[in-house]
Amino acid sequence: MKARTLQEDHEEFIRAIKEFAVPSAPAKSHAPRKEADSQVILQELRRLRLQQLLAVLHVTWVVFRPIVLLGVLGESFPARAPGSRGKENAAGSSVSSEVMTNHLVAAESCLDVFLVYISLLGDDGSFPEISFNTCGVFGKRMKSIMDLCSFEHFRYSPTFWLLNGDMHTMLPVLVRPMKSPTSDFLRVRLKLSEDSDQPLDIAIPSKAAASTVKSSKLLLLILAGVGGDSRQAYISDLCKRAAEEGHLCAVIVSKGFLSDEVDSVKRIFSPCDFDSLEKTVNITCKSAQSASLKVMSVGFSMGAIMWLTYHGKKKSPENMIGCISVGSAMKMDFSMVGRYPRIIQPALVTELVSDIMAKYGHEILRLVGKEPEGQDGVKKFCRSRTFADLHKNLLSKIGKSDEQNLWFWMEKQEPHRWRNKISIPTLIFNAKDDPMHVMEQCGFEKETPSNPNVAYFLTQAGGHIGW
Repeated sequence: MKARTLQEDHEEFIRAIKEFAVPSAPAKSHAPRKEADSQVILQELRRLRLQQLLAVLHVTWVVFRPIVLLGVLGESFPARAPGSRGKENAAGSSVSSEVMTNHLVAAESCLDVFLVYISLLGDDGSFPEISFNTCGVFGKRMKSIMDLCSFEHFRYSPTFWLLNGDMHTMLPVLVRPMKSPTSDFLRVRLKLSEDSDQPLDIAIPSKAAASTVKSSKLLLLILAGVGGDSRQAYISDLCKRAAEEGHLCAVIVSKGFLSDEVDSVKRIFSPCDFDSLEKTVNITCKSAQSASLKVMSVGFSMGAIMWLTYHGKKKSPENMIGCISVGSAMKMDFSMVGRYPRIIQPALVTELVSDIMAKYGHEILRLVGKEPEGQDGVKKFCRSRTFADLHKNLLSKIGKSDEQNLWFWMEKQEPHRWRNKISIPTLIFNAKDDPMHVMEQCGFEKETPSNPNVAYFLTQAGGHIGW
């Protein structure tokens, strides 16, 4: 049988999936617009843009702080001239305790930078750290997969001047715009029910890859991080490189966010809606079957967390053969404490709030404005800085959270309760210096993973999806 080209399988998949697509995007019949409301929305959007700028500046300071502190430390202790020790006795007694305290604080802040830097200079045999179960039928299957990948020979050599997880995570985002697509996409809206649909972006292979590369008969079904879609650089790059290897790619878009818009804010994406995710998976896998394609789920950050929970709670179609979870977490505690809500979430949440207000501002005024707090409710929503704020000020009020309690809402997303029920080969890929989904939250089982379908791969450095 003649091997098919990537173009042939791509066209066959498109023909199949269009049978499940709605004819066109739904009409955007938003709430009636009043001139006074428009002024309120414009005013809030201007404030949100300023808040976004301040949040980005804060992140930039966190990224470059180690280098700045190293410079401060260097200038704080100038070299002594020969024979000057005796002359310093009188001057030394005048050094204020405030200056000494500043020196100690700077030294403490830079200690972790030196430790990370030194660890990267040598050959650290502890990374990557790999763990998987070899017992039973599924354990033997996992061992054969891991042997095929030859992961034990893998060495990741990070850029030497990226001194910590913060730099690995955020410097690429600051230097290279997130929305710099290297792939083209075809968007279809899958009909999930009479009143529900789901946008899906199908990567279009380049002309060179489409006509010359042989199809690998594999489709990657991708979920991005919070608020992400196919425009994100790391998603677009993945699709481009996958096409060069003969793989097709489809990206599940966060409905109603960023590049997508729906007719009501009540229909926007929810990370707890696994029923809609299941319907999307079933339609995609059925369409892939028509082209004899196998399907592998790939998730990043929040998308990785959703895939782990999905594969534990739901039964995967027969032609879904595996999952790769990048930068995931087994529990959601990380989003409530520590550096993530204090440093990263203000930038993420402010962008989401700005996007929601720009698209659904009039409806937000109508829904939240009816609250006892009136316009203050809208202002509280626009000043949301964390996921907890977003849940309290909007999601719990528009039906996107069945539980008023934040912790109950987050528990629905947590994969740790479903880890032992994952039934397809799953690779959890994390970095030990991830500043967002910290090491303790990724659920790493060092000795023998309880589920033989789950394998762990941890690099020493890499930040949060910053390899």
